[in-house]
Amino acid sequence: MKRATPLIMAAMLIAMAGHGAVLAQSTPANASPTALSADIVIDAGTQDDAQAGTRLRDAARVFDQHRGSFAPDADLYFQVRPNADAAAAFPTLSLSVDDNPTPLPVNSDGRIIVPLTATRDGSWRLTIAGNTGGVTLRPLILSPGTSLAERRVGDLRLQCRVFFAMASEAMPAETRAAFERVGGCSGALFEFNMRSERPIAAALLNGTTPLTLVRDGAAVRIPINDPTITNDARIAITFRD
Repeated sequence: MKRATPLIMAAMLIAMAGHGAVLAQSTPANASPTALSADIVIDAGTQDDAQAGTRLRDAARVFDQHRGSFAPDADLYFQVRPNADAAAAFPTLSLSVDDNPTPLPVNSDGRIIVPLTATRDGSWRLTIAGNTGGVTLRPLILSPGTSLAERRVGDLRLQCRVFFAMASEAMPAETRAAFERVGGCSGALFEFNMRSERPIAAALLNGTTPLTLVRDGAAVRIPINDPTITNDARIAITFRD
């Protein structure tokens, strides 16, 4: 097998949770990791955000493009988290496409669903009412019957692609090109480490195969690039608390 160049390796080691990532570059010792994120951060006081609308559109397009291959029944959620105070009230969100607003109600889990029936073309804007402290929106893909404690491999394969659609603008052009050349999320050298906001005690693939925990349980390595693992395979996650 041909030895991977530092440029290609820079595109391979990704730790992500669908809501943030660190690109660990296997370059000389003086190189530093490049922080990447699919988060949409809404600053305090913002009432209208065209850039946030564009990133939601990018996520929706890639989700719709690949959903049939990986997660035909899944929904594209965004976790809504207040920036300053975890107990703060959620703002009222709506998505306007060419000035036609669609409400984005926050459900009991603190999530919104991006409406895929909205027109893909045109000007997308996110409108925020009652935004006193700012919020962060983090992408999350879940099929019916799954949760943060029971993930479906096909959902994570799709989530990887949505993540890069949103985060690729922040990647160096050379790294982005190298990542695509070696197969992207399906590449044999790609390492997918799904981070968790809660420490992980154990993770089992299909109830029997232990998965490797990373950084003392802050993440778990998911073999989304293993073609022998079906999209319907399940990962059961046990949290420490």
